Amino acid sequence: MKVSDDMMNERIVFMGTASFSLAVLKMLIDEKYNVVGVVSQPDRLVGRKKVLTMPDVKVEALKYDIPVIQPERIRNDYQAIIDLKPDLIITAAYGQIVPQAVLDIPRLGCINVHASLLPQYRGGAPVHQAIIDGHDKTGVTIMYMVKKMDAGNIISQKEAPILDDDNVGILYERLSVIGAELLKETLPDIMKGTNQSIEQNEDLVTYAPTLSREDERLDWNLTTRQVYDKVRGTNPWPGSYTTYNGKTVKQYKNEIQNAIKNSKNYSTVVCIEGEHRHLYISSLPSCDWHLVSIMKFGTLDDIVMELDSIRITTMLFASGSVLVVMLAIFIFYYRLTHQQMNELQKTKEEALYANHAKRQGKRQFMPIRQKANFYLI
Repeated sequence: MKVSDDMMNERIVFMGTASFSLAVLKMLIDEKYNVVGVVSQPDRLVGRKKVLTMPDVKVEALKYDIPVIQPERIRNDYQAIIDLKPDLIITAAYGQIVPQAVLDIPRLGCINVHASLLPQYRGGAPVHQAIIDGHDKTGVTIMYMVKKMDAGNIISQKEAPILDDDNVGILYERLSVIGAELLKETLPDIMKGTNQSIEQNEDLVTYAPTLSREDERLDWNLTTRQVYDKVRGTNPWPGSYTTYNGKTVKQYKNEIQNAIKNSKNYSTVVCIEGEHRHLYISSLPSCDWHLVSIMKFGTLDDIVMELDSIRITTMLFASGSVLVVMLAIFIFYYRLTHQQMNELQKTKEEALYANHAKRQGKRQFMPIRQKANFYLI
């Protein structure tokens, strides 16, 4: 919808920090809206080298000489926003709760671009939680802001699928584009004051608070699918983890191997790709053990292992529940024993024929017929 020149002069303050908000700010600038200021979180030290880094939205704003405000605590430091005299405030993944004093400033109100289909997943981690909970769809909501977190009237919404191999980073990027497009469609009516809005159904409210350290821990009592969703629902940030032999192991990527993902004997089989690939087998039916074994693999179809690559934490002989572990050990020892026997037999045959040739006064010769070697793969 076309916006009049008068509406384009309405003063907009944009508030955002995370990468999700960058596409929204770019849309406002590209569409020639009058963005008079950007509010973002303060610059932070990032990485092992502790490099002071500006938020992406600040970098974008400075390209166009848009003033940037970075209060450490906006609830106590918002006079600079009042001084900008905004007609409309737009937020997207800002990262702080906006106080009522700021919500009361603009005559057109404050609106938020939120990465869920409200009233589902109010809070700071809606994308993480949607993936962790195994949903196959999510979306973006544009809503009016009120004092209660993410509880304002819904102006517009748009659904988006959650694909089986999506992680937080991939889905965030997709939703940021959808959010910018939805705001572009919705904003003209908001500027004219002709938009509609509906109240949220409080009976359907769910929450997605910012993940704690304990939320990142993998629970090996969960099913294969739940562990898979937990890992991709924390990738690339903050990352999930488990502990093994007293050490914390961060896990950012996993896959369910086709060879055994439908096995009834195992409810959790996860391969983690990092410096090494590991196979975790856990949550066996009718038992309470958390982690049965941890083994280093190339792939399940190429089981070439060293002896110290197998560390059996426990073996539970119940309804063939450790079939995979036993098979791996059998293959290793079968190949090792068979190879040793072949080498011993070859040595004996060489010695026999060499001795025979010496007695006959003839040159040493090797047998024409040799036994074939067979390996179980």
